[in-house]
Amino acid sequence: PGTFLFYRRLPFVLIGGDFRCDFAPGSSEDWVEVQVLRRADAKGQPDIAVSKRFSAAGGRRTIYMNFDRAFAGEYPFATYEYGIKLTVCCSGDGGIGRVRIAARTQATPFCPSALNPGGNALSLSAESQAEINCTLDFTWLDDRGLQRIEGYPQPVAEEILPGRRLRLSWERTPTSDGLPPAWYHVCVSPRPDFLRPVAPGFDTRISGAQTTWVSPEGFLQPGRTYHWRVRATDGRGFSSAFSAPRRFAVTRSEAAHCAER
Repeated sequence: PGTFLFYRRLPFVLIGGDFRCDFAPGSSEDWVEVQVLRRADAKGQPDIAVSKRFSAAGGRRTIYMNFDRAFAGEYPFATYEYGIKLTVCCSGDGGIGRVRIAARTQATPFCPSALNPGGNALSLSAESQAEINCTLDFTWLDDRGLQRIEGYPQPVAEEILPGRRLRLSWERTPTSDGLPPAWYHVCVSPRPDFLRPVAPGFDTRISGAQTTWVSPEGFLQPGRTYHWRVRATDGRGFSSAFSAPRRFAVTRSEAAHCAER
């Protein structure tokens, strides 16, 4: 088999795409394997996000593979490294042609502030038994700048619920293009410096579609004073500042008395 590895450091991370090529097997033993490599672990071994092998059973045909689902709902670390590994095992007159790899990418904090429309050619070489040269053309659909958080969340209220649970609420914080943030980071602490949370579940992230949070049961102690704050983060990792800390006291009757600091 001949293995061709297309690998490059780029100022964005892979979030999806597809692979397409013409496959003409020369025998029933021929096959083509496609792998998408996200990043290497501490030992240098690649993290295989997608792997699929196409056999000769289907005869001469166009192979198509979509790998969007492997990245759905994820925000990969901004290492902006990924690879497409193509392994071909063909005999006789068999082979592949018209190879097309299309990648959907996501900006990171290290990207330019805007992307220029139009084609941008980037030459790559494959590492294989026989060297091969190719050109990848990236085309930006628009020149929209990076998504950022406008301001920071504004706390609204605190409420003690049965079971010594806490419900916090705040105002929605949109990104610069009017969309909800990816998530909110909520922290509740017995200390005004937030050196430690009340418990591990009191320093948490929740979906950006929510503007309320209910704590685990039983951790709040009557007669104690607590502090909380919240911040928003967009899908590319930009976080707003934390809100101004608020404090509340839990009385013996489990009623909250709130005051802004």
